[in-house]
Amino acid sequence: MKRLLKVSFQQFIEYRNNYPKGLFYLYSLQWLLGLPVAFFLYYKIVDIAGMQGFLRGPITQWLNSPSLLIIVTLLAFGCCCAYQYTLNYYFISAHLQTTKPTTIFATLRSKKRRFYLLPAGLMTAGILLVIPYAPFGIGPTLLRSSGFIAPFTTKIGVVVWLILMGLILYLSLRLLFSAYYYMADDTTFAQAMRHSLYVSRIKLAQSLLIFIAALLVYVLLLALLVLVVALPLFIAEAVMHKGLPIMAGITVSILLVIFFIVNAYAQIFMAQLIMRLAVYTGPAPKVKSCPTQKHTNTIMIAMLVTVIIATVSSYVLANSIYEPTTKIVAHRGYSQKALENTIPAMQKATKAGANLVELDIQQTKDGKFVVYHDESLKRLAKDKQKIYKTTAQDITGTAIQKKELKGEIPSFEAYLKAAKTTKSYLLVEIKVHGHEKEGYVKDIVALLKEYGVANDYIVQSLDKQAIEDVKKADPTIKTSYLVKDEEKDMYDITAEFLGVKEKYVDETLQKKAHDAHKGVMVWTVEGEKDLKKFIEHDVYAVITNEVAKAVTLRDNHNKTKGIIERLWLIRQRL
Repeated sequence: MKRLLKVSFQQFIEYRNNYPKGLFYLYSLQWLLGLPVAFFLYYKIVDIAGMQGFLRGPITQWLNSPSLLIIVTLLAFGCCCAYQYTLNYYFISAHLQTTKPTTIFATLRSKKRRFYLLPAGLMTAGILLVIPYAPFGIGPTLLRSSGFIAPFTTKIGVVVWLILMGLILYLSLRLLFSAYYYMADDTTFAQAMRHSLYVSRIKLAQSLLIFIAALLVYVLLLALLVLVVALPLFIAEAVMHKGLPIMAGITVSILLVIFFIVNAYAQIFMAQLIMRLAVYTGPAPKVKSCPTQKHTNTIMIAMLVTVIIATVSSYVLANSIYEPTTKIVAHRGYSQKALENTIPAMQKATKAGANLVELDIQQTKDGKFVVYHDESLKRLAKDKQKIYKTTAQDITGTAIQKKELKGEIPSFEAYLKAAKTTKSYLLVEIKVHGHEKEGYVKDIVALLKEYGVANDYIVQSLDKQAIEDVKKADPTIKTSYLVKDEEKDMYDITAEFLGVKEKYVDETLQKKAHDAHKGVMVWTVEGEKDLKKFIEHDVYAVITNEVAKAVTLRDNHNKTKGIIERLWLIRQRL
């Protein structure tokens, strides 16, 4: 084994300077051909799920859908085929001891394409089976609530899973040399498989040991590189006591480039290793010397790509990981600056930095919806008329006033149009007065879909049935169940958030909500002391009338959070 590793490493080192050109051609080809297909399948997933984004809505929405799972499987299979093509490229390179892309591509074209199916299929099956026990940062409870994953959580399911994974691993090892034999020899793929089964039976233990050792070295190398590259960021954020999104973007960009290079060269080395395992039985074969080549253009392209990645990464991090950890929700708009539940109140709230604007809607006599809080017009219009006894045409535009603040009642549709214009995100509260027409919730959902905001806004209500009806109409819409006090069954409702009165929110409630995978929105928080308390406890959102003060307190608190703390908080919320 020592000699085998030595020869593999020797050839890898001999050709190290000539790999970049081949890598450039190979990955350019994959991206040009693969990205359009990947984007097509992505939009098919989103379209079938009725979502505006892959994860904008419950993940179980696509995990529970057979058609979506088929598309996801095809996407995974395509990626595995691309990986197999890459590996075969390196097999040819290792076998011919050449790094000339034209020679290697010509050899690849001479082989039939269907030999990809078996190894790529085994890889795809392995990836799909890993999902239930490797949720990649997504809460296991959330994933296991899906119909696809639930069977694997039982004792029998675990046993079946272990057997399947063991079988896939065994078959992968036994067929390890198939692709190499097919690429290197004038043989059919069936003959190559039989040859691999024969050779791997003799070298099974040796192959397994070598690949475990190679995997450990790979993981340790990546961990070391991550530590070395990320350490300056961790130290800088710790010393300065604030987040540094630009520096984090540069760090992430360097790490992405390192991952790409390490993964590419790891595949090259593994191809060398598999080839040597397949043919090595005697003295070490002589490795051909390789003339060095200049790579000025390749280096310039790599530098340009790194700069582009750094710019994109900084923007993405600033708008994701470095986003505020607590949302500020303007209660009925910025009601200190404009009259509550009016369009100017919404516009001023967004301008002041509110992440969401809360509004109240209720149904009128003719089945339309207006933005208004109370059951009657008495408080703001000095009129005892009930909303449900009035048509939308009669009530829309009605003058209302509270002290010196004046305004008029808007229709829900007018409010939605204005919100889209100002790019405001809404927390729509359904006020149930008990005189709603049948199917009124479906009408609300239809309006949200008509304006293309169903997956952007959150719908909340004190009425549990209204929340359940929203989910029945469209499971991808995010909802919040409003509670005046702590209800025993509130953690079981199918809502992503719980709107809880501030006096009931403590660490125990937050933990219960977290365990149930629900964010906590606290209402209605007033005063600097209480605002700071809930912001420092990292609740999902605070609903307040003091928008500007809350935004300032939140932003000051967020400046102290480094990337590790932010990632940990994001992980907890998933």
